[in-house]
Amino acid sequence: MADLNTALKKLNLGLCMILFMVTSGTLFSQTTHNDLAGTWERNVQGTTLSIVFDKDGGYQVEFTGDGITDVTGQCKIEKDRITFNDTGGMAADEPGVYSFKIENDKITFGIINDPSNGRSGLLAGIWTRKNE
Repeated sequence: MADLNTALKKLNLGLCMILFMVTSGTLFSQTTHNDLAGTWERNVQGTTLSIVFDKDGGYQVEFTGDGITDVTGQCKIEKDRITFNDTGGMAADEPGVYSFKIENDKITFGIINDPSNGRSGLLAGIWTRKNE
């Protein structure tokens, strides 16, 4: 009987730990649009590119260095993947899917599937959050 009580106590402790991890976001944390919100920059061949994410999944890209928005769109986040669906400006015809990871003030995009050579050539790589 003592072995059963010990086993039940260990099981109960384990379940409490899992419940704590789930409710605190430790076990199943997922990046949201709020985490992306703001301006991110990247330098490509001497030109500073910027992408501005809003909290609703919208984005604006400036890639010619003239300060004018070149592409607008909506993105969708699923775990560690983000799908870019351009809707305006020099928009790509089809969505592009990327892996992404945020560490400190850096975000890295990796190509999973993007038929647009233009978008993938500019987007893939490391971007830095601009302090606003």
